[in-house]
Amino acid sequence: MKLLYYFSYIICMLLFMSCQVDNRRNQPPPKSDLSASNLLQKDSIFLYIDHSHYDFGTVNKVEMPELIIDFKMKNNGPDPLVILKADVSCGCVSANYPKEPIMPNKEKKLQVKINTINQHGFFNKTIILKSNAPEKYTLVRIKGNIM
Repeated sequence: MKLLYYFSYIICMLLFMSCQVDNRRNQPPPKSDLSASNLLQKDSIFLYIDHSHYDFGTVNKVEMPELIIDFKMKNNGPDPLVILKADVSCGCVSANYPKEPIMPNKEKKLQVKINTINQHGFFNKTIILKSNAPEKYTLVRIKGNIM
């Protein structure tokens, strides 16, 4: 019986210890001008994508085996914007994005290509851009119908 109380006591202590809050995580990072850590997250960076939802309508895959669309991306904030990566919803989609920072009030191009050869019917593709903006993820949606 003592053994059962002993193990219960140890388990309770472990649970209480695991619930402690680490206050060091809530402290802001030290400030520096254009260091990599400083560019990773700023509250003053705003990514704007012109027409982030695009509808190709009905396309013939024989006439258009590859759909290409360019999106204008603009940094509307006072600090450099860095696109960290672009995730695509399908292997038939590729996204080419700028690897260098987008400076304040400057534009760069996001080019998206969709291979239509092995597709038929309605499609709805997404590209998720991860950046150093406060809203870390930006969604770009492309839809259409392949005949």
